[in-house]
Amino acid sequence: MTERESTVLRVHRGNVMRKMQAESFADLVRMSIKLGIAHSADAEPRIP
Repeated sequence: MTERESTVLRVHRGNVMRKMQAESFADLVRMSIKLGIAHSADAEPRIP
């Protein structure tokens, strides 16, 4: 990953965390699981 890509990723993640009012990346992951956007490794796989 280039330095530019890394910077873009950091900025994007920061913007999403601010908008979702997440205090940490772990909070953001938990929110996405609750919203059904992502699933935990322990959960059964979703079949669309």
